[in-house]
Amino acid sequence: MEFAGSGSTINPEEKVKYYLDVKNKDLKPYFDAALRIESQEFFNYFYMPTLNITDRSIKPYNGPSRTMLTYEFVLPEFVKGESQLYGTVYTDLKQKSYPLSQKSEPDKAATQTLEQAVSAAINSMTEDDFKQDGLHLFVHVEFEQPVTLFWVYEPKVGLVVPQRSLSGNTITNAKFVGMKDEQPNETPWRK
Repeated sequence: MEFAGSGSTINPEEKVKYYLDVKNKDLKPYFDAALRIESQEFFNYFYMPTLNITDRSIKPYNGPSRTMLTYEFVLPEFVKGESQLYGTVYTDLKQKSYPLSQKSEPDKAATQTLEQAVSAAINSMTEDDFKQDGLHLFVHVEFEQPVTLFWVYEPKVGLVVPQRSLSGNTITNAKFVGMKDEQPNETPWRK
């Protein structure tokens, strides 16, 4: 194989010998990590879910407001009974009086409400919900207050997307897993 303008030819057999040479055994963990990361990026590309959130909330003057949201998930390669959505709902700290002094915590009741709504939507899906880019799942749910959803998609058992180990041009020790509402999660996993 020859690269344009390089003037040199790369012999695949020499490349294999280089990687398998005992002198280069210290490079094996690096190559294993690179293969794992590139494989995950490949899965992220082909199985990346999307979410569009529509806020249907009505905020009455001087009355209690409720947060009414429609979540439109697009789930590539969804298979009923095999593919899974996992998520946790957190109360939105932006709505608190002192958000910097408080830590966001999971809202168990809101998470359960969303879980029931997702189950109902999956159980009522039809062939028309499957488009070229995957299952379009519409979930209508009502919460007591504004929330943030952290979620991941598992199209096949053991394959979680999105999952990243890259930050700019560097490999990090932490993994960035899942989505925060409509965007990829930027919080290191298990931190």
